[in-house]
Amino acid sequence: MEVRSEGIHVRCDKLSTPLQRTRLQVWFFRVCSSILLWTCLVQLLAVWELWHPHLFNGLSHKLSRVTHIPLPVDQPLVSSSPPPFLPSRVYRSNGFLKVSCNGGLNQMRSAICDMVTVARLLNLTLVVPELDKKSFWADPSDFDDIFDTRHFIDSLRDEVRIIRRLPKKLSEKHGYKPLLMPPVSWSNEKYYLQQILPLFGKHKVVHFNKTDSRLANNGLPLELQRLRYAYPWWREKEIVSEEKRAQGLCPLTPEETALVLRALGFDKNTQFYIASGEIYGGERRLAALKAEFPRIKTITLDRKRLIELLDMYQNKTLSWDAFAVAVRLAHEKRVGQPTRRKVIVEKPKEEDYFYSNPQECLCESTKCDDLLGSVK
Repeated sequence: MEVRSEGIHVRCDKLSTPLQRTRLQVWFFRVCSSILLWTCLVQLLAVWELWHPHLFNGLSHKLSRVTHIPLPVDQPLVSSSPPPFLPSRVYRSNGFLKVSCNGGLNQMRSAICDMVTVARLLNLTLVVPELDKKSFWADPSDFDDIFDTRHFIDSLRDEVRIIRRLPKKLSEKHGYKPLLMPPVSWSNEKYYLQQILPLFGKHKVVHFNKTDSRLANNGLPLELQRLRYAYPWWREKEIVSEEKRAQGLCPLTPEETALVLRALGFDKNTQFYIASGEIYGGERRLAALKAEFPRIKTITLDRKRLIELLDMYQNKTLSWDAFAVAVRLAHEKRVGQPTRRKVIVEKPKEEDYFYSNPQECLCESTKCDDLLGSVK
């Protein structure tokens, strides 16, 4: 009996060993599977939050109501982080566009916007533009010194492919000679599609050595017009604002302007006219000045109509009262709002400049005829 019991005991020990191993393997498999599933879930939630932050935060709040687990106090309902850049636009590039800007900084900024639009229209790869260093300004700044190149490339990647420099085999240092040419001034969509685009079939690289006013002010598709004015790429300069302000090198803020005008004795009945570019901070910053001096106006003069009225008044064919009434009537819809740009067929130089009045960007509604009015 003792021998039999010992044999049975030995046999049980042999059987228990593989069973334990099997159980350990099963548990190990379960643990690994759980870790893998949770990792995948976390990754999916991270991607979901990146692309749909509003939905993700709304779901989080619903879950907190169901589970009665409060969210952290400092967690906002809507993510305050800037939206991610859109995915890169996939298109077959027709060639490389290299541009050398000319003129002053503001001219070059406008030209860069135009060249981005041309590259988008022709499905080209744009090389980061070169800035003018030969004019009498003698400004040695490179594109990186003025603009945020990384933001310039990333913010436009859903529209245009932009590279910092040409591939080595297409660079002039390696003996490649691109087609060097200035595009015709104030050219429209038809010119670039019919005359410029075929050049990229013969030359892989076309180098525009002039960029000032090379794109028409009018007659382009709406999406291209909005692209011209959509992206600011200025690099933030390292300026100690307190020192500049103490040196008297900063303009007064709207709030400070209101205080100074009050100190000089101006009251609420005084009428002021704002003659400046875009106010930093927009209407929010102007609120204090408008509250103190509500009679503030910005007028875009109808110069053609004014010349007619001035000639009539000076020729004594129009009385002062009639002249004043006519001037007010001519400008009742020209106080601050955008106006429709003047289009002159075959004379683009005489048209209104796009960047001084980009009506497509200032008027967001599709029904802006009443706001824009008409140009006579």
